[in-house]
Amino acid sequence: DITFIDTLIKYNKLKTKNNNYYRKMPLHIRSDGAIHTTYNLGATHKGRLTSSGGWNMQQQERGEEFRGMSIARPGYLLLEGDWSAVEMRFLAHFADETNMINMFKQCLDIHTGTMCQLKGWNYDEKLKIYNDSSHPQYQEIKNLRVGVKNFNFGEVYGAGIDRLQNELVKHGIYWTRVQCEEIYNEKKNLFPNIVLWKKSMANFIRNYRFVRMPFGQLRRLPDDSWDSILKGINFIIESTASGWVSIIGMILLDQYFEEEGLDAHILLNVHDSILCEVRRYSDKKMERIKNDFQQIMEHDILEFIETVFQFHLNVPLEFKCEYMERCR
Repeated sequence: DITFIDTLIKYNKLKTKNNNYYRKMPLHIRSDGAIHTTYNLGATHKGRLTSSGGWNMQQQERGEEFRGMSIARPGYLLLEGDWSAVEMRFLAHFADETNMINMFKQCLDIHTGTMCQLKGWNYDEKLKIYNDSSHPQYQEIKNLRVGVKNFNFGEVYGAGIDRLQNELVKHGIYWTRVQCEEIYNEKKNLFPNIVLWKKSMANFIRNYRFVRMPFGQLRRLPDDSWDSILKGINFIIESTASGWVSIIGMILLDQYFEEEGLDAHILLNVHDSILCEVRRYSDKKMERIKNDFQQIMEHDILEFIETVFQFHLNVPLEFKCEYMERCR
């Protein structure tokens, strides 16, 4: 009974949230009314920050249901921003995948764009349906986009068909293995340069047992097994996109706050998302801060890595940010 399975999956998700977050959170509130964490630099192979010290902020749930519990101090606003498909953008660059690069340059939603190219559909038409929950085809388009999105990110993390099929079940999408294989193979035909780049990287790892990302960080691999190959390929993408770029962005943002004399600071980093607390200024100044935040993350980072590392990214970055009216 699919209805029962869906209900059971939702129940388990809510039970996990309740046990891991809602019940435990009050235990970590300090005397200032806030929860604090410690960020560790260099604790992972991929260069990402890790969180420790009682409360792991890296494992926060997305969405207002959980994040809505975080509020700013009186007189301040929360400013949150995150990159759009940043790891896929670097994958497109490394593989020189023209089809994917063009979609990013046209500012298309990569998952909707991939879906439409796989099916030979008109992008604007399907995007309109996807944004209209009352449309009779909405659920069909939504499910297919969720499926394609999982396959797109599976490309980054080296997920196989079985794992992708299991991931779809978590979203209430029950594709047969044959359906998954069709999408998997169609994507290979749509993005052939990614297939070639991965084969090239696999051969390099088999021969040399290490990989190096563009900014110089190196990861040695114990053997030439398929598991090591996947870790090596993923390392290049993830360490660059979600590791170094994120950390460089926060350094540049912190310098901006200091140089402008702003009463603002970074609160939290979760992979491709950055949360700040900013004192309330005039509406005009608040808008300028938000625009500068976006400018730093979309453009200043690219200038920095080109100047310091002589690395030119041939795909644009997209960073969306907004204020959240949550305060005491």
